[in-house]
Amino acid sequence: MALVLRSGLRRSDSESFDEPRGTARLVWRTALSGMFALVCFVGLEWFTAFVNHAGLHGLERYDAPAQFGNYVPYVAAAVGAVAVFLALFFTTIGVIATTVYSDVPNEVRQLFVVGPTNRRYTTVMTFTLVVGVLLLATQAVHYQPHRTTLILFSVLVLGSILVVAQLTRALFRSFDLSVVAHPLVGRVRWATDLAMVRRRLPASEVQQLAHFVADEALTTFAAVVEVVARPEQRRVGLVPARLFREVVDLWRWYAERKGAVPTQSLWFQRIALNINWLTVDAARLNLALGAQTGISPIFDPDPQWVERQLGSFIESLLRILVSRGGRALAVGATDSANALGRDLAGRMQTEELEILHQALRGGLTDG
Repeated sequence: MALVLRSGLRRSDSESFDEPRGTARLVWRTALSGMFALVCFVGLEWFTAFVNHAGLHGLERYDAPAQFGNYVPYVAAAVGAVAVFLALFFTTIGVIATTVYSDVPNEVRQLFVVGPTNRRYTTVMTFTLVVGVLLLATQAVHYQPHRTTLILFSVLVLGSILVVAQLTRALFRSFDLSVVAHPLVGRVRWATDLAMVRRRLPASEVQQLAHFVADEALTTFAAVVEVVARPEQRRVGLVPARLFREVVDLWRWYAERKGAVPTQSLWFQRIALNINWLTVDAARLNLALGAQTGISPIFDPDPQWVERQLGSFIESLLRILVSRGGRALAVGATDSANALGRDLAGRMQTEELEILHQALRGGLTDG
């Protein structure tokens, strides 16, 4: 029988997560938002001045220059408040990252630091802050900004208030690892859709990129499961059950689209098949004997590489639920997995069904 070995095509953990710290990435995104705000400010002022010069009827109220005394106190107060909230945000992120997430892997910590809510907050607040500072700086060059820019700044201030409320809610949810890990499912789905794209870039590059993105997301999800399985996490809670549901839903979604991925696609992980000396063809056998070397293995795609990782998640999470006394949650999780098994059987995905069956048996037996 051929011996199946993992190929070296898969990136190692150090390569997958050799990235700048999450805070540094967030600061870089903030700087980009500030530069974009500067460009928008100059462009809006130029456009408004052009409209004012054209003398379009009915727009005089909006494109006319504003007096410094009419807006400076309001803009100064808003800029001060936005600056304080932005500073408090980075302080809060640092405190949570060094306390709640101090003993977790770096990739799990980055999920919290560079989450979508945090990115949205820093983008809106930085944009508002830069526009406000530019409005105040126009006094130094005796340039009167137009009322349209002030209206835009007011809209940004209102948006800042809304994102502050949203961030407050998100920070309370940052202690729930199932919420923090939710974007990883979206990355795997995005990578799967990318693997089915056959336009623009060469197919091999697109498929390899899709594999790397999905592999990194699944590896990070495995780190989240390991954190949940730590002995200090003794309470049952709903986190393992929510993660279990995420995995089952992702598996069901992937099973529906797996058939659209080409069989020899680089999306599938490569495995090395060591050739048996008794079954190899004569040409390769004579070449190996003459050179006194071994027979090079054949790298074939592993169609179940995603399901194997999802199966390991199901087994670990089910074991957590059973060992911590969450019998009712374990029964509900098993029922959802059984429904997934019926879907796999209906699609004639027998090998995937066997992986699911082994995962459920391992989770219930070891638990």
